[in-house]
Parts: sequence; structure tokens; C-alpha cells
Amino acid sequence: MKNLQMKMEEVLKKDLNKTQFKVLQVFCENVDSEGNYVTKQKELAEDVGVSSRTIINAIKRLMEYEINGEPIITRKAVQGTVGNPFIYTVNGEVIKALGENESEDNGEDDGEAINFKDLSTAQDIIAYFSSKYHQHYNQSYNASNQDLTTAGKVLYKHSSTDIKTMIDTLISKYDLRWKTDKYPRPTIFNLINWVGNQALDVGREDEQLKIESQKAHAESKAVNRRTLIHFGIHPDTHEHIADYNPTRNSIEQLFEEAKY
Repeated sequence: MKNLQMKMEEVLKKDLNKTQFKVLQVFCENVDSEGNYVTKQKELAEDVGVSSRTIINAIKRLMEYEINGEPIITRKAVQGTVGNPFIYTVNGEVIKALGENESEDNGEDDGEAINFKDLSTAQDIIAYFSSKYHQHYNQSYNASNQDLTTAGKVLYKHSSTDIKTMIDTLISKYDLRWKTDKYPRPTIFNLINWVGNQALDVGREDEQLKIESQKAHAESKAVNRRTLIHFGIHPDTHEHIADYNPTRNSIEQLFEEAKY
């Protein structure tokens, strides 16, 4: 699999020019779990270090390029927002070839990928909301000019972390908790009304439950290891610990022998 990915990377480098390949790398390094990345062409040009016109031409080439009959990227506009950001979706095989290789080259494992910078502007909030909305409903969110004003109010009231928690919870749980015939889908306006407040509370509760569950699991695992060691059984191999004598060996000694 790794050889196939390396081969694909070599083919892409051969078929694309330097700027086109760099743009593709930026996409692969920033996509979310669904292969989507939200950005504006102006911001992308700044990231790559080229003009907006060059970015437009590079994206056009990438959208025309196909692997096994499938385009390597597609895009949808986030309507009604300043600067017209786009939701770019990257071919999964390309992500594997470029994204995973990038991680191996760095020798780092950052766990969950960071797909958005801190939400420091109203536009950031709209882009983040639109991306999550697209992931969940497989439809573009049509933002309005009023949404931009609303996002500014949200930014004034909440931290970036809380806004992300609110949006994540609002969209993932909306159909089960807040959906009505009159309001069948979440909107950015929800972020400043009672629905958004509830979503933030629910998100915080879920996060706390997750932390407590992880703590309980760790404590349970520690108890199980101590129990095994107490009876002379190695907690990792489940083999009897050599020369175990309960009258001679203390729990602390057994931990040392088991290389806990």
C-alpha cells in the first residue's frame, strides 16, 4: 500500500506543476475526516505564496485532473458570504498518498487533525459552520449577510473553543433534539438563541462525561493490573511471574518485576 501511495505521489509530481502540487498538498494537510476543506482563494494564494490568478489556474487544473476516472478535487461555493469561500473535497486516494506520507516524513503523530485555526473572525465562524453542515447533511449551507452580523455577535460572547463546541453539538444533535417542521435544519442564528445555549451546555456535558469515562476506564485498568500482579500473573503476558512468593514479595516489588 505504501509503495502504491509513493507511486501516486510521483505521478502527481510529474503531471502537475510545482504550484498545482503545492495547492494539492495544502488541501491534503487540512482536510477534515470527510475529505473537505473550507477556504477562500485569496487565503489559499497567501498560504502558497502566489497570486490569486495563479491559484485560480491551479485549482482549474486540479479539478480537471482525474485518477481512475474520478477528479482529484471537487468544490462547492459557500453562498452569501464575503469573499465567497469554497468547500473543497479531495479524492480519498490522494489524501492517503500525500497526507499520510507527510505525517511519516515529519515523524509526528498529532492525533486528531486540526482542520481550522482559532475562530477569530465572523468569517471563520461561518466557514466552520458551513463545513460541519456540509459534512452532516451533504449539502451546502447558504449563508446570508445577516449571518455575518450574527457570527460577529457570537464571537463577542464566546471563546473559540466554546463556539466550536456549540457548532459541533448543534449540527450533530439538531435532528434529534431541536428539529421542528418550521425549523428543519440548524442555522447560524441558532448560535445566539436558546438553542445555541442548550447546544453549548450539552456539548460541555458530553465532554465532561467523556473525560470521566476515560478516567474510570484508566482506574479500572489499574485495579485489574494490580489484581493480576497480586496473584503472581504478569498483567501484559498473563504468564506467571517467576519466583513469585506472596509472603516475600510486596505489591511494589511485583510491579517492578512486571515492569509496570
